Amino acid sequence: MKLLGVLLFLSTACTARVACGDAVALTLPHAGSLAAKTQAAAPKVFKHEDAGIQFELPAGWTAQPAGDVLTITASDSSVSVVLWALDNVSADDARKTLDTELNKVMKNQRVTKPATKGILNGMPVVTESGTGEVDGTTIEWSVDLITAKKPVICLYFAAPGIADKHADEIAAFRNSIKKLT
Repeated sequence: MKLLGVLLFLSTACTARVACGDAVALTLPHAGSLAAKTQAAAPKVFKHEDAGIQFELPAGWTAQPAGDVLTITASDSSVSVVLWALDNVSADDARKTLDTELNKVMKNQRVTKPATKGILNGMPVVTESGTGEVDGTTIEWSVDLITAKKPVICLYFAAPGIADKHADEIAAFRNSIKKLT
């Protein structure tokens, strides 16, 4: 299952980055048209045709595609966001699958902000946040499950307290996620 592979990758990445006091980024699938690694000097618009979304990479952040996942990382590598569009699955099934797979790699998971439904630029979104441990290292996480043309998972990782440093950039990124125009 692709999700399991992504989460195992995140487990390794979380351990390496958080152990160094860094946050871990999330990735978006089907980013094959992206360069191997892109650093934005100014906001750069990325489009995911299959999922029907576009977003802006914050200035100074990098984007690293890996198969069906795109990981964007803050300039200081302390926060990462993984974006992934899911094939052939409903938003409800995507959430159940995500919960199941996260529980396999994240121990002592605790929800600090229960799932809430909302609207993100005209698209239904479910958002949840919490803490957990990956290979014995404490992390903070947040997830947005966006119902676009396909369900899109945006998973945010950071060491405790680190995401606050990038709160404005994270909010700008999140607010830049829109339906393709």
